[in-house]
Amino acid sequence: MNFKLTFLFALLTGIVLSSCVDDVDKIPPREVTLVYNWEEANIAGLDSGTIQLSHQAGLMRIFLGNEDTSNVVPGVIGNLIVQENPKVTDEKYAIPEELYIIPIGQDSAEIVFTAPKEL
Repeated sequence: MNFKLTFLFALLTGIVLSSCVDDVDKIPPREVTLVYNWEEANIAGLDSGTIQLSHQAGLMRIFLGNEDTSNVVPGVIGNLIVQENPKVTDEKYAIPEELYIIPIGQDSAEIVFTAPKEL
């Protein structure tokens, strides 16, 4: 009985995940424009920042200066995730204020940079 329940649960989970992936695969890659807001970082005396971008088909970590006002991220498949770069712990870099999830259908987002929590 326990084996049958486990099997049914695994089968149902597989079907649900498969349908979700099929939905994302049917949508062509898109471009997402990220607009950067440096106000809080500049007040804290920071003139550069770093972020990590990820989506279904890739991962990228980039460094930016406060003269960078926007970037276009090409080839985004699925949701675009913008978050703090986990590989950089140096307090001289501004970080995104929060975790940003840019869903399918949204083609731009404003990213607010702020000082790291330790600063």
